[in-house]
Amino acid sequence: MLLWQLRAASAISLNDLVAGYGAGQKIIASGAADSNDPNLQQLLAQLKNKGWLDEKESDEASEIQSDMGIWSWHSSRH
Repeated sequence: MLLWQLRAASAISLNDLVAGYGAGQKIIASGAADSNDPNLQQLLAQLKNKGWLDEKESDEASEIQSDMGIWSWHSSRH
C-alpha cells in the first residue's frame, strides 16, 4: 500500500495523470478509501480534485494533456 501512496504523491508532484490515475485505482481497490488515516484521505482528496479518480474525467484530461503536448511540440519548432 505504501508503494501506491508514494506513487500517487509523486504523480501529483510531477502532474503525471497516468501514474496518478493508476495509483489511485490501486489504492481504492485495496479498500484503503475507507481508512481513517488522515494522510491517505488527503492524498485521495488531491487525486479526486485533479479528476484522477474518475475514469471519464481522467480520459478527458488525458486528451487535453496530449493535445497540449502536441501543440507545445509544434510551437517550439517554429
